[in-house]
Amino acid sequence: MVVARLSPTRLLAAFADGEAQQGTVVVVTVSHHFPDQWSMKLGIKQVVNAGKTSHLALAAVSESVALVTFFDETTASLQARVIQVTGDGLNDVTLGAPETVILGNSTNETANFSTTEEAKRFREDGGYFGGFQHGVLVAFGAQGEAGEVVLLTIDGVNATRAAATPLRSQADHVSLVTLGSSALCVFRDPDGLAVVQEVEVFENYNGEDHAIRLGSSAVVSEGVESLVAVGLNGTGVLAAFRDNTGRGVTMLIGTSFT
Repeated sequence: MVVARLSPTRLLAAFADGEAQQGTVVVVTVSHHFPDQWSMKLGIKQVVNAGKTSHLALAAVSESVALVTFFDETTASLQARVIQVTGDGLNDVTLGAPETVILGNSTNETANFSTTEEAKRFREDGGYFGGFQHGVLVAFGAQGEAGEVVLLTIDGVNATRAAATPLRSQADHVSLVTLGSSALCVFRDPDGLAVVQEVEVFENYNGEDHAIRLGSSAVVSEGVESLVAVGLNGTGVLAAFRDNTGRGVTMLIGTSFT
């Protein structure tokens, strides 16, 4: 199960439900009565994918809109849907149409998200979704192929794949941290190297409505396992991993986009 905070009194949960493992979301409202007394109400479950579902990820875009992504086992595709919550959200939820992010087998990665205000990490070895004025940026690994960064634009309850670019190698343990209108993608390559890759998003780029371009990259460590990274107030990145001696390591990464 993954959870996103839409507001101080509203949460959204996503999970694979029952024996059929259907992708499902539910709104949770939280009420504060006294200093140590809280109550919660659960909304009606909404099925976002009727087939067997895995690698669910969820993030708040605003107080009433969220984005869920999931791997549909039937079509072997990573898909995204917009969720719009109105009223108390317990019964009034609108789902946008599914949008295919990528076809083919993804690596064992589930995406996490960051808005421009803060990063929210839900799974140990996930990628990140970054909120931009252009839309939502997605980074992930793919089996036997280079990792990929995809821009999804959001219009009402519809998400559209607007632009994409491959990373320069295969990737797993993918994180993407937004830094203003740019981002840093942190991942492990096939040789076990921890790589930091600059990613920039553009509008009206050489005749294209949207474009993603890769900047410089750097190797920051080798022999890494369990690599994760989170943003630090939009000014830098904190990475954590297990090195080739089995030690837990943290690393502060700064950048300057030019």
